Amino acid sequence: DTALSLGSVFRCLQIISTTLAQLPLLVHRGDELVDSSLAKRPDYNTATNDFFGATAISLACSGNAYWFVSRNQAGDVKNLEVLDPKQVTITRDDRLGSPYRFDYNGKRVANKNIKQIRLMTFPQKLYGYGPLQAARGEIETGLKLREFGNSFLTNGAVPTGVLSSDQFINQSQADSYREAWDAAQQT
Repeated sequence: DTALSLGSVFRCLQIISTTLAQLPLLVHRGDELVDSSLAKRPDYNTATNDFFGATAISLACSGNAYWFVSRNQAGDVKNLEVLDPKQVTITRDDRLGSPYRFDYNGKRVANKNIKQIRLMTFPQKLYGYGPLQAARGEIETGLKLREFGNSFLTNGAVPTGVLSSDQFINQSQADSYREAWDAAQQT
């Protein structure tokens, strides 16, 4: 969320999500084009472009997107809902081949009801890796530069410093020089 407060990060994510949301989704089985209501509207509560835009933003921001998969009694997928990746936790036993376990908002979700999409996958890692994780240092630098610039301008852009002399001056002279310095900085 903090990274999104940088205009350049926000704009890049906006371009990615808008572009992906506008692409058509075509389903093929072999050479045959299939008419799929799920492809036309994956989430019946959300506009299709919002569904794919939210998926793209999730991938770009966290390296992961999660879809909650609703099924009918026969097990066919009937609806997909984009989940907030910050609310999903994944665990796995230490033994090789053990299944992932997904929790959403602290509640276990059956594996058949969740689909994880990772932007970049590393071996044996539970979570994907995205551009914001890769650019963490640059983003932190941008945030610090913005904070410095705001502080500099808010504080009147008045440099602080130490006045010194190689000659002995008494307190009255020091006070006079300090007042003259302060007055000069106010203009």
